[in-house]
Order: sequence, then C-alpha cells, then structure tokens
Amino acid sequence: MPYPKGMYFRASIVEQLPDPLSPLFADLVDGSVSRSLRALMNEAVGTNVIREDDVGLPTINGYAYYYYRTSGMWRVMGKALTAVRALARGQAHMGVAGWREFSHPRYEQVIKHWSAKPVTELSGAELLKGVQALLDAGTVYYTAVQSVIPLAATSEISFGAYYNKFVRREGDPPALTFILGYDSEPIRAEKSLYDLAAWARGVPGLASAILHEPTTALAESQRTGFPPAGFSEPLWQLWRLRFQDHLGRFGHAVYNLDFASPVPADDPSALLDTVKFYLRGQGADPHERQRHSAAAGRTKRAGSAPGSGRAAGPRSSVCSGGHRTPRRSARMRSPTSASRGRSCGGCCWN
Repeated sequence: MPYPKGMYFRASIVEQLPDPLSPLFADLVDGSVSRSLRALMNEAVGTNVIREDDVGLPTINGYAYYYYRTSGMWRVMGKALTAVRALARGQAHMGVAGWREFSHPRYEQVIKHWSAKPVTELSGAELLKGVQALLDAGTVYYTAVQSVIPLAATSEISFGAYYNKFVRREGDPPALTFILGYDSEPIRAEKSLYDLAAWARGVPGLASAILHEPTTALAESQRTGFPPAGFSEPLWQLWRLRFQDHLGRFGHAVYNLDFASPVPADDPSALLDTVKFYLRGQGADPHERQRHSAAAGRTKRAGSAPGSGRAAGPRSSVCSGGHRTPRRSARMRSPTSASRGRSCGGCCWN
C-alpha cells in the first residue's frame, strides 16, 4: 500500500474517477483534494483536525483511492456533531446558500481568469500553473458541492421514513412519487437533443445527410468547421450552428473528473449517435415521458390529499406540504453537479 496505518475507499470524489488516472492528473489531484478538505474543515470545525498527510488520493494499479489515516479519521469522527451543526448553519460557505453565493461564483471567476489567457502564448511553466490553479478551484468547488448533497439526501430520506411509517397506507404511492417529473440538467440536455433531431427532420435533406455520414466525419467537421462530403456548405453551417449551441449549453457535463478525459464538447460522437437514433424514429420523447411522470405523481399525490379520505391531520400536512423540502433539495443536486463541468480549454474540468 502507498500509505500504511489507514483506510482506503472507492467513494466520494473517487466515484467520479472510474478509470485509471492519467499520469498528470494523478500527480496533481492527490495534494489538491487534501488541501481543499483541510481548508473546509479548518473553517468549519477548527484547525488541526485534518493534518498534513491525513488524507490523500493515491493510486493503486492506476486507480484512485480515498485514503484516510486512522488517527485522522478518529479526529474527524470526534468533530462529527460540530461539523453537522456547521453544515446546518451554513458555516464555512457550506450548504445551498454557500454554494450559490460563494463557491460557484468563485469557481467561475477562476475559470474566467484563465479562459482569457491565450493558451498558445503561454510557456510550459505557465500552462502547468494554470492546470494546477483550475484543478485546485475544481476540488474546492467539489468539496462545496459535497455539502449540498447531504442536505438533499437527508431531506429525502427523512421525508421517506416519516411518510412510510406514519402516512402511507395500502395502495398509496411510494415516497419517490412526490418528487417525480421535475427538471434536472440531464433531462434538459436530453430534451434539447431530442428537439434538435426533430428540427433536423423538418429541414429538407438534413436528416438524410446526417444519417448517411459517418459519425466520426461529423464529429471532425464539427471541430474544424468544414462540411463533410455529404453536405453542402449552407446545409452544414445551418446544422453546425444549432448543434454547437447544444454543445455550448450541455457539452461540458463530466462523467469522469480526470481532465484528460474528453467531454462531449471535445468529442461529440456519442451525442451525434443519439441524434441519429432519434432521426431513425427510435427512442421515447423525453418531453412526453416527463409529462407522464409529473402527471402520475400529481394523480397519486391527490389520492393522499386532504378530502380524499386517505390522509388527515398530520398525515395531510406531510402529503400536501412536507414533500416541498425534498423537491427543492433534489433540484439542487443537478445544477451543483453540472457546474463542475465548466472550465478552461481542456486544461481542467472542461
């Protein structure tokens, strides 16, 4: 093992690192993660709780693991109640307000600063400095996001436990029904891609040109701006601008935090294949699916509403109003996580 006297986990940020790490990312992320955690804990529960080398992100056979030194873990556990109180009070810029008013704007400022620099004019040392600065901003931001997720999860779990124990009767909907049908960043991206395919069907010659062109050629032409063989210049530019708009809004979602892994804006092949899938008439309409989920949720919730004979007194308060908190918290998961994908020119989380 790289470090003795400790515990290794494949959890938290490591869940977003499913593949072996690229060498540069592996070298830089270890210290970056530990610095962000120490800074948060120092502000939330006091200094010297997480000490140097208490936390790391070492690799074993190329895969990242969370490492906690045993003594450091005991110190963190000893401060657990203090940390929970700090989270509940929004201290150390934690929670939804801290994310919205501090962490997210600061992350965007770092990105804006480095995005303004002409990459081709930077020296090797400057490029490395930029990569480290963006990665550090990303790990600090990820740590802030981690403080939002427990609030969402806790509200959902608490509501579900109360509903199942005190409210739900035979034939009533599951607790999840109360938060179905709402927008999230993945749902918005799916609807945008579906709408793009629907628009392409209405442009004479465009759908057939997309379907007959190899996906690799479409992706390369999207990068260069030059039309592939099966497109006229006007038809190609018409398509390219619409697709580029989709990439600008949704093409920076990350599924692997290693900055060497391309995002859809770098390699849109998977998205182009999805467009072809829709153009062939395959796949369900995400708008209709969402409407159906929302309608089903409203119908089932109505069965537990006051006057239905299924809920009364404290039961009705849970069914009519108690589900609002988990719905609000659940909606926060999407923008906080999606924003991790915004960064600078492939240097970090692009």
